Amino acid sequence: MLGISRNSLDLWLKRRNETGEIGAIQEYRRGPLPKIVDLEAFRSFAQEHGHMTQQDMAQKWSQPISDRTIGKALRRIGLTRKKRLTASENGTKPNDKHF
Repeated sequence: MLGISRNSLDLWLKRRNETGEIGAIQEYRRGPLPKIVDLEAFRSFAQEHGHMTQQDMAQKWSQPISDRTIGKALRRIGLTRKKRLTASENGTKPNDKHF
């Protein structure tokens, strides 16, 4: 009649009996929680170590994390990731073919 499964109706009734709420769940998060939760501390860390690659930043971070985790956290605070070494770091000039 309502176009929903009996299980959904049972879950809604159980929730109403337990919490008194019948509205939609507002604070629902899909997927795992981020490994870097203190974004202000990470922002300070990123400003201080922004010249490093993500892999180097991951090694410097206080907890063992991957360079991919660093990339996700950088994106969350609105910064871009370091994509390649600068000319002075890898010993080439900007006009070199290998740059």
